Amino acid sequence: MIEAEKLHKAVNILLEWLSDAEMKLRFSGPMPEDENATRVQISEHEVFIEEMSKQEKNKESTVKIAQDILNKCHPEAITVIKHWITIIQSRWEEVNSWAKQREQRLHDHLESLLNIMDSLEKALAWLIGAEAALLAAETQPLPDDNIELDKLIDEHDRFLDELEKKGLDVDKIAK
Repeated sequence: MIEAEKLHKAVNILLEWLSDAEMKLRFSGPMPEDENATRVQISEHEVFIEEMSKQEKNKESTVKIAQDILNKCHPEAITVIKHWITIIQSRWEEVNSWAKQREQRLHDHLESLLNIMDSLEKALAWLIGAEAALLAAETQPLPDDNIELDKLIDEHDRFLDELEKKGLDVDKIAK
């Protein structure tokens, strides 16, 4: 009887923790919009994972108590004890799965943000270089030769095409 009370208490504590953990994971909100906030959420999630590791010991202890009772209980109680073991294990796996999914989503989101920042830095570097080239070109007098002038016009058209492509890339990043 003492073991049954111990099991009852352990099951209730564990299921309450699992319920709280589920709520934290389900209602964690949308992904943050910047790198620092994402890193903070990753850090918070790592603390949650550490707590989950500690709670896993409680889960295993609770299942062991249930299995010990199962080995010596009345045959009519077997289905009830097995039912509680199944509930504990399935709820644990469910919360564990959500925790892993959240962790993966956070890391994927951080990687995406870093890729966006890298792309923006490359676009900005190109833009600064293009601006410098334009400023340098403006200081040069226009040639009197039509062939040379046509070359400059072609070069400028290629520049405008490249500028348009870079603009489309920046638009994709901004979305």
